Amino acid sequence: MTKNDLKGEVLHSIKWTAAGRATTQVVSWLTTFWVIRLLTPDDYGVVALSTVVSGLILMLIETFFLPVIVRDKNFSVRKFQQFFGLLCTVIIFFSVSQFLLADYIGEYYNSEIVASILKVQIIGYIGLGIGILPRAMLTKSMEFKKISLVAAIANLTASVITVFLALYDFGYWSLVIGALSNTLIRSTLSFGVSPIKVRPILEFRTITPLIQSGGLFALHGIFFYIFLYMDVAIAGRNLTVTEVGIWAVCIQIATMPLKKILPLINQVAFPAFSKIQDDFKKVGGYVAKAQRLGFLLTIPLFWGMAMIIDLLIPLILGEKWGIASLPTALILFVMPFRFSDELFNPALQGVGKLKHMIINAAILICIMIISLLAGTKFGILGLAYSWCGGFLFCYCILVKRNFMVFGLGIKQFFTIGYPPAVSGFIMCLALFYLEPFLVVSPILSIVIQVLIGGVCYIGSMTVLNKQALKEILLLSK
Repeated sequence: MTKNDLKGEVLHSIKWTAAGRATTQVVSWLTTFWVIRLLTPDDYGVVALSTVVSGLILMLIETFFLPVIVRDKNFSVRKFQQFFGLLCTVIIFFSVSQFLLADYIGEYYNSEIVASILKVQIIGYIGLGIGILPRAMLTKSMEFKKISLVAAIANLTASVITVFLALYDFGYWSLVIGALSNTLIRSTLSFGVSPIKVRPILEFRTITPLIQSGGLFALHGIFFYIFLYMDVAIAGRNLTVTEVGIWAVCIQIATMPLKKILPLINQVAFPAFSKIQDDFKKVGGYVAKAQRLGFLLTIPLFWGMAMIIDLLIPLILGEKWGIASLPTALILFVMPFRFSDELFNPALQGVGKLKHMIINAAILICIMIISLLAGTKFGILGLAYSWCGGFLFCYCILVKRNFMVFGLGIKQFFTIGYPPAVSGFIMCLALFYLEPFLVVSPILSIVIQVLIGGVCYIGSMTVLNKQALKEILLLSK
């Protein structure tokens, strides 16, 4: 595949994936904010604690099976039958294990509600099992139009179900049932679009190398998942359920753009990098370009949100969530670097650097655990400061390791990050000194700050790196 062919296929895929997400994005965000207004911090707290376990299992199933199928260039019908049999075995094992351990996990968090939620969430494993293999085959063939349409229908339907249940006082069950609905609808539609027409085989000897590869993907997934949820797990033992719920909402708001953008990129980038995995120089060039464009877009987005979040949260979520403003702002300032870190993963996976990724995740976990354990002693703010400080320290280590893999120098990283970082700092400085003079309604203040922030950032980038702005415009064509 030539460079132009790959670029055309990737851009076409991104446009379809982006279109599918754009159709649901406004509805998804509106319903998320609506549900947060309707529910309480305690509702979010118990769901966050139960998700520490159920989310891990869902992630394991997905990261074990999907990447291996996508990356294997000679995936035969026989292999597919064996993977189907292995999938059924894994789902049964996890379902039974979670049901038996649910009460003990509930006791650990002193919550019978957590135990009840865990037993119901088993339905999600069965639902994921229906759709994971069809979705893997669609991803492998880069049929993102179908994937996007399925995701759009599932997201919209699940959003409506969640709001409906929240309105009728189902409390935390509205979040649980809404998430299950999303999984079941998405999997059923994926199966309908790309049905599995083979029977499972419980014989795994010939796919042992693939199982080992899948095990590495899953091991990295476990480590990364620990990073994602260690804050909730640690907070669950040291803070109240209400405080855990507030922290969960802080993270949800701060990472909302990241969770919407990254899956779009990863879904397309991983199979694309897999196709050029033998040309390391070409991969390195794409990685550098992705980092440059990533910083260019995420710094104004996240830092701009951080500057107006004290107005946004009371306005959108209500005054009862006002305490979440400062922790959310702190997290938002770190999000461009979190985005940058995760942007390396599709390339590392595509070229088979799984052991490198596992070491990265281990470094991240070790440092973050120490930082979070110290921070939770000082409540939600302490947790926020320790999360941000710990991650930034880790990022400095990981970015150097990742750049070395692709033959890129750390000097090149500073060249990439310097213009958007300086432009973002100028934008924040302007908004900081401007805000006291905006004695107007919150909505008007937000609009004015967004406009001024945009002008400051684009103006600064025009002076520091005009070529990068042109590159963004060329990609949109």
